[in-house]
Amino acid sequence: IFITENIQFDLMCVSYGLIIIQFFLQFFSEPVILQYDIHISTKKSSPEIKASFPSKVTFHWMTSFIWQGYRKSLTPEDIWELPDYLKSRHIVPEFQKAWDKEKHKIYLRIKQLTSGGLYDDLSGETTHLLKVQPKMSNIPKLSPSLLKALFKTYAPELLRAHAMRLGADSLQFVLPILTNLLIGFVETRERHTA
Repeated sequence: IFITENIQFDLMCVSYGLIIIQFFLQFFSEPVILQYDIHISTKKSSPEIKASFPSKVTFHWMTSFIWQGYRKSLTPEDIWELPDYLKSRHIVPEFQKAWDKEKHKIYLRIKQLTSGGLYDDLSGETTHLLKVQPKMSNIPKLSPSLLKALFKTYAPELLRAHAMRLGADSLQFVLPILTNLLIGFVETRERHTA
């Protein structure tokens, strides 16, 4: 019995030590290989790229910039270059694809309404030569939705952020309940052992 308890204690101490080491290793970021574009930039690269996870969560990577703005007025030369994932050349193609789909959907809907949905551009020997066109005033004015295109562009990030927020908010309700259950368990255990 003593040997198994001793082994379990040793394994617990080793795993706890490894967890502590992992915690402190999070404060050091991995080296980042910066890819330079054809466009040579005179601006400094953003420290967010090289920041560790805790630094990103607490926005500690911005501290030097905030202090610089506190000491003197900031100029455009003081501002860092945006990270690649925030530059318009990476965001615009995704948005353009969603916007084109939205415009095409509206185009098809307008085409369906103006043709009356009867002929669908099929003409043959039995087709009437003179189609009765619906009045344009009866057709509702349709336009592509910018909001839908933006949502389709940023949906993964939005859903991930909302899921994290939901998890954090639900933990605020769950923790007091778990604490109450734990206190109840300890109290009943003390009654049975006493």
